[in-house]
Amino acid sequence: MSKLGLVLRTTIHLKPIQLWFQVWRRIQKKFDPHPKCGLDELPEFTFLNTTAKPKGWNDKSLELLWRYNLHYFDYVNGRVEVEKGRRLLERWIDDNPRGSFPGWDPYPTSLRIVNWIKWLKNNHVEQVEHVEESLREQAEWLRCHLEYHLMANHLLANAKALVFAGKYFDRKDWYGKGMAIYRKQLPEQTCCDGVNFERSPMYHAIIFEDMLDLAEYTGEMLFKEYAAKMASGMRLLTGPGGKIAKFNDSTEGIAKQPAELLARVEQLNLRSPTSTLNFNSGSGFRRKESGEYVLLAKTGDIGPSYQPGHAHADTYSFELWKNGKKVIGDTGCSTYIPGKVRSYERGTMAHNTVVIDGQNSSEVWASHRVGRRFDRKRHRREFELTESGLKGVDYLNGNGEHEVEVRFHLPPGVAKSDIAIDCPGEVSWETCDFAEGWNLRKPGLCAVFRQKLKFPCKIEWSIK
Repeated sequence: MSKLGLVLRTTIHLKPIQLWFQVWRRIQKKFDPHPKCGLDELPEFTFLNTTAKPKGWNDKSLELLWRYNLHYFDYVNGRVEVEKGRRLLERWIDDNPRGSFPGWDPYPTSLRIVNWIKWLKNNHVEQVEHVEESLREQAEWLRCHLEYHLMANHLLANAKALVFAGKYFDRKDWYGKGMAIYRKQLPEQTCCDGVNFERSPMYHAIIFEDMLDLAEYTGEMLFKEYAAKMASGMRLLTGPGGKIAKFNDSTEGIAKQPAELLARVEQLNLRSPTSTLNFNSGSGFRRKESGEYVLLAKTGDIGPSYQPGHAHADTYSFELWKNGKKVIGDTGCSTYIPGKVRSYERGTMAHNTVVIDGQNSSEVWASHRVGRRFDRKRHRREFELTESGLKGVDYLNGNGEHEVEVRFHLPPGVAKSDIAIDCPGEVSWETCDFAEGWNLRKPGLCAVFRQKLKFPCKIEWSIK
């Protein structure tokens, strides 16, 4: 019954179209072909800070996301010489029959379609009929397997592939379907401050790059306007050191650097939209600069409510920079594999906020699920940033006595002596892990202030 309640608290937020397509996907899988892909050893690749020579295209000794990266084919554009790229494309075609796992999953199929088209356009390769025939088959497969059960960034990736394939092959049905998805989804998935509604700086950067690619390839005004708008969101989510904040599922080495993406805005001569665009409500990120300090706080709700797969239990967490150096940081994300690390990185204890009775503020579970959501009636936080530092007040409501922790995480390279933290209660220092990349964690410090308090109450603290 406990697991049933958890599932119900999760599924109650889903859209009807997601529930329907969950059923439809199961019907599709029953009738789709399920051939196995080739098992011969492939060349050495490095993805997610892991180097391996996979035994075929679905080597189960490697995590699924690593195998997905193998099928994305990002590496053929600018990383391998043209003839080697051709051999890899042709080998993939021969080794991965229609419907085989994981290469024909909609998400890797979407990214691969785009990367193959970029490779064909950039290299002007002759005698590619075999590749183009496969691309047509992949695009048609994708059109029938769109990820409406997931929505969010997955559906946008599907749409990008259809637009690219539609333009490359002059297929108006594919192009029109992709454009229809974008016209409906971009207003919903873009907050009024330009931030993508999944509130993950890393995924914002990925989708921002998609807008730039589409604006350049198609010339459509829709993509130019949203690319310009998302540039504002990119600036909001970028720290003084030029790197993205690490809220939600964000880490280094996956998305392009903000400076590279923003440079393309200038190269494409994109400006803030002059037409009236419809946008989702604000992302809830709050940024303030004062003297030597920069604050970026996450004050919004978990979002989107129907697809919080990249959300963490981190409401009212924040990152703080002093003289250009991050002194309080989010611990980031290093894995999607379900288990202790994934649960910790999504949990409230890994963030710069309040933990009540050792419980997560939102009910994060599995790898990408959220049940109960943050209760704003129970906890409210106010920030004040001045040239003297940061002050905060936490208002905790309810009844009875509770164990309360206020946690502040110092990234690797930041010492206790670099900042002064003032907070009531018993202070203890703990070591904690910071994600410095995928499958890459380094130790940092965490200041934990513990005390038993009778609710309602307030806690005042400061950092200098």
